[in-house]
Amino acid sequence: MGPGSTTEAREAIAGESALTLVPTSVVVAVDATGMGIILPLLPFYSQRDRSS
Repeated sequence: MGPGSTTEAREAIAGESALTLVPTSVVVAVDATGMGIILPLLPFYSQRDRSS
């Protein structure tokens, strides 16, 4: 098969998909870490006395 075959196109698309997956995974990990820190603290904030 010559240049521009469908196999080469599929490999290029797969490489691009892997490159876009890395930043997406980083964003999801940071978001999950933030939620894991904040969510357990929410009950304490809701019970805090606001009269002062």
